[in-house]
Amino acid sequence: MEAANLKDGFEIDPASNIEDYHSIYQLAEDIIPGFYADHIDAAHLQFFVQRFHAPSEIEAQIAEGNLYFLFKINGFNIGYMALYPRSEYLHISKLYLLDAYRSAGLGKIILDHIEQIARLNPAYNRLELLVSIGNPRGIAFYLSNGFEKKEYVLSRYESGYAYEDFRMVKLLK
Repeated sequence: MEAANLKDGFEIDPASNIEDYHSIYQLAEDIIPGFYADHIDAAHLQFFVQRFHAPSEIEAQIAEGNLYFLFKINGFNIGYMALYPRSEYLHISKLYLLDAYRSAGLGKIILDHIEQIARLNPAYNRLELLVSIGNPRGIAFYLSNGFEKKEYVLSRYESGYAYEDFRMVKLLK
């Protein structure tokens, strides 16, 4: 399908029920292991999906005020994101698309949508995210969309695994 056709049928819908949370979990199982396989241990990826993408975890995160969205094309789930509101900024925690839908211009649409959400809160002065240093494609994407690398962060998980991220920031004008 051509990129223009993808954009025409593209929707960003709030995740609002257990069926949506299960859809996100299934997408995480489909996307994450392959996406990070070249630089993150498979056992950690399994832990990461089960720990942070389980429907009950998503439900708990939403109850805490975090926001989850499903990306759809003509009603078919192709990805998801999670946004974590902070006092002065909006943190982009998760942003994943199935491989077949990457590099089609959807990422720019998603980032524009995130900016619109952030601008609804006058206290927000920036967007922030962490991106794995082993993800040059993701780093390049964010840099090309106005983000800057701010610092190196070592992310540690209760599984005992740690990996290196960049904290990236985009100022809202």
